[in-house]
Amino acid sequence: MSPLFAPTVVLVPVAASVSTFPALWEPMAPASQTPVLTEHAERRTVRQAYLWYAVPTYDSLAMIGHFAGELAGPVTALGAAPVPGAGPRGGVGPGDGWHGTIATRVELGPDGTLRRVKNDL
Repeated sequence: MSPLFAPTVVLVPVAASVSTFPALWEPMAPASQTPVLTEHAERRTVRQAYLWYAVPTYDSLAMIGHFAGELAGPVTALGAAPVPGAGPRGGVGPGDGWHGTIATRVELGPDGTLRRVKNDL
């Protein structure tokens, strides 16, 4: 049996919000599929049922990952520091970064350097 099976199944009912439920559900789905497939793999119906369940499960996990990346939005100056091209010559200098409570947004230019983008706030 998968060592992740029991903890993930126990944690799903603990989800207290709409965002924590999928975060706990998605690891539980493959963790619960693995024991079924490994213990009953010789039965054709079990393999078919596994595929019918696994394909939508992993598709939804991929979509959640995609939309999480989309929601993350542009890179902020704090996250851009280790990117090659950052620094005084790259368009992000030592004075850039947090201005009050708003982060300076930067984007990667066509020449590979970072440049500031006007805040929409």
